[in-house]
Amino acid sequence: MVRKIRRTPKKSPPVKLLHTETVDIDTLVLYPKNPRKSDLQEIAESLEENGQFSPVVVRLSTMHILIGNHRVKAAKNILGWTEIYVQYVKCDDDRAKRVVLADNTLGEKGGYYELERAELLASLDNPTVGTGLSEEDVENFTAILDQTTEELKKNTYDSEALIEPDKSKLKLDDEEEEEQPKEDTSFDKVSDKLSGTLQLSDDMDLPASDRWGEWDIPRLRTDRLMLPNEWPDDISVWAGGATRDLPENDDRDHWWLYIFGISSVAGIKHLDRAIPCFYTFDFYFERWWWEPAKYTTRLLNSGIKYVISPNFSTWATDPMHDSLHALYRSRWMARYFQEAGLKVIPDVEWPGSDDPRHQKFLEDYVLPSLPKKLPMIAMQANVVTGNVNKETMARDKKRLAAQYRLVVDTLQPEAVVYYGRSNWIEFISSLGLQTKIIGISNHREEMKKVYRNRNKDTL
Repeated sequence: MVRKIRRTPKKSPPVKLLHTETVDIDTLVLYPKNPRKSDLQEIAESLEENGQFSPVVVRLSTMHILIGNHRVKAAKNILGWTEIYVQYVKCDDDRAKRVVLADNTLGEKGGYYELERAELLASLDNPTVGTGLSEEDVENFTAILDQTTEELKKNTYDSEALIEPDKSKLKLDDEEEEEQPKEDTSFDKVSDKLSGTLQLSDDMDLPASDRWGEWDIPRLRTDRLMLPNEWPDDISVWAGGATRDLPENDDRDHWWLYIFGISSVAGIKHLDRAIPCFYTFDFYFERWWWEPAKYTTRLLNSGIKYVISPNFSTWATDPMHDSLHALYRSRWMARYFQEAGLKVIPDVEWPGSDDPRHQKFLEDYVLPSLPKKLPMIAMQANVVTGNVNKETMARDKKRLAAQYRLVVDTLQPEAVVYYGRSNWIEFISSLGLQTKIIGISNHREEMKKVYRNRNKDTL
């Protein structure tokens, strides 16, 4: 009987760490066909702001850069560095290739504990400096702070979960289920039924005279618009747990601007002093469109009197049909609120880009769908601060300034409620618009301010 010997594949020896030192940058060799792509300008900005906080990994026998090719290119070609700090390693060709691929691939497969990352960014005065992040990136990442407490907990680090996962929640790929929108619990303790015999319906029939244009966009009632003298002098953004214990929450005269869906109203002591708005991702409030009676009833039962109409998003990258549908839904919901007895501040929303079609959409649809000489309108900051240079930013701001003037000159509102970052509130305030500007700092800035004050008190 011949005994079979099981052969194992021969493995290349592991990487051996050698010494570290600062070397002439010209002695290093970029790894051939490095598959990774990076933004050299952002890397250079990080190096200039933070310095080199980790060594470049170099194979000593060939001087090939295994980890840090783009750092070297940015340091040499953009910043003009002549020296750089390296960690020498010893390995064969096969292992060198694996190190390059592993460094490129494993970083992409990794994720983030979103709450921890968001809180790190929120704690910085200028999170775009030295981090490689644009302002648009920061807005997207820190949007996690706008989620409900329950959602935040799911993204929080859990050491026990890493040690022993809950196998009951694991499923095979072919067993994946379509993700369903979660029921919002912001008004979960408020009844869906009115106290009287009459109940709201999800339908609303309007005569032709109450519809505008070929697309039958509902007109708003001028007798159910919030007036500037009804807007509270003492108001700030409700930020859930961050604001629950503030002295203002005990003050009967203090009002809260409540962004629906991103935090619970459970801690608001005087709920009838809340003004709901929808300045967040559409999926948080999409259900309002499908079940308007349910959620409007909850507003009424909470004693709420005023609401800013939903600003269903009009993305510049979406088809114009989507923008038109968003406009229709926003006006329909505003009129529905009015018919239910609420007073409304109409939101003005349009795609922010230099596409002539979007300017035409603003002029031919958004503005004509609203009555002239409005008491108040509301707008959210149009963020155009993505991966753009200063020249592009200046051009975008110039275009937005012209559009803001067009909105104010056409609608002639007595006041504009402007929700956004403080620098954008300052921007619109500097335009000299012929109206009163009521600036409301956004949810994230309010949380940052509260937490910083608490840290100062602790220290």
